[in-house]
Amino acid sequence: MGISEIKKWEIQDGWYVNPDTGYGVKLGYGLKLGHGVEIGNRVVIGDRVEIGNWVTLSNGVRLGDGVTLAQLNDYFRELYTRTPSHIFTKWVTPGRMSPNFDGGIPIKYEVGAVIEEPKAQISDQQCSVGLHVLRCGFRPEWAGLCGANHNLIPLDVEVASEDICFAGLPTMDIKIRVRKLKVLT
Repeated sequence: MGISEIKKWEIQDGWYVNPDTGYGVKLGYGLKLGHGVEIGNRVVIGDRVEIGNWVTLSNGVRLGDGVTLAQLNDYFRELYTRTPSHIFTKWVTPGRMSPNFDGGIPIKYEVGAVIEEPKAQISDQQCSVGLHVLRCGFRPEWAGLCGANHNLIPLDVEVASEDICFAGLPTMDIKIRVRKLKVLT
């Protein structure tokens, strides 16, 4: 969808309002939306905001003028650089295999193993090439990755700050994508 289509929408309080978006959604001038973007209710997106492909913005999110999701990811990654490494949780099967929520190649997570995905790149894409971990204390069903009745077990993993590729965005900071990790437990 281009700007010309957006300019055909009704204007309310200075915002273009798409009848097909969620309740109370407001989209700014010059907005760029990627393929498969989903926008929840009461989302406000300012002027010249760029949102990449396959992003979901939950209800009540506000992105100010000129914000890009890449900038937000860089900001969150910068917060992690305050210490050299971090402990995250990797959820695995009882046989210590990755659960493959996204259909990837199964990986075994043995204690002491250093696991790396060299093709992982820094980007604002949560579900892209890399190893996926959760912030400590969070369960995969809370991030919508599986149902509550699962037989997964949590492992502690250590990740160097520079190996964090996707550090989160507002409302999307439970699932982190990394390049390399060390299995601790």
